Amino acid sequence: MLSAVVLALLAVMALPQRPQVRFSAPSPSTHRTLEISAQALREAVNHYRRDHGEWPGLPPHSGLDRKHYSTWLVRQLCMASNGHGEVVDAAKPTHPFGPYLESAGLMNPVNGRSDVYLLDENECMPFAADGHSAWIFDPCNGELHMNAMGCIEATGQRYFDI
Repeated sequence: MLSAVVLALLAVMALPQRPQVRFSAPSPSTHRTLEISAQALREAVNHYRRDHGEWPGLPPHSGLDRKHYSTWLVRQLCMASNGHGEVVDAAKPTHPFGPYLESAGLMNPVNGRSDVYLLDENECMPFAADGHSAWIFDPCNGELHMNAMGCIEATGQRYFDI
């Protein structure tokens, strides 16, 4: 029995070892950039709601499924709008609101994406990131999460929870 254990240990030690892959965690400045990006996007969404009485993301007067119209969220935050959420390139008397954010403000510094996944009204916020977009936004309640996988190494806080 002892010789079998010794042989098994020798066999394991003789197996070729894979080189360890080094994961380069984002730098502390990237973490701060991520926090700033999330805060700027949350402020833009809240300012839009203050001015329009609803969360951004749905084309005006459409009654359509929000999930398929994430570009409207970007347009409503990055362009001038009227009280109905209709957008134009520049602010004018008929469109006095916004822009609330520059399009570069949508960039997620962890995964490099700048797209937003809008949840459908019957869809719940996931519990974790899948990395398939930069952000996940619930236009029914204004909840916003970064869709970046991983965590801050020093604290273990998930990017999703920032």
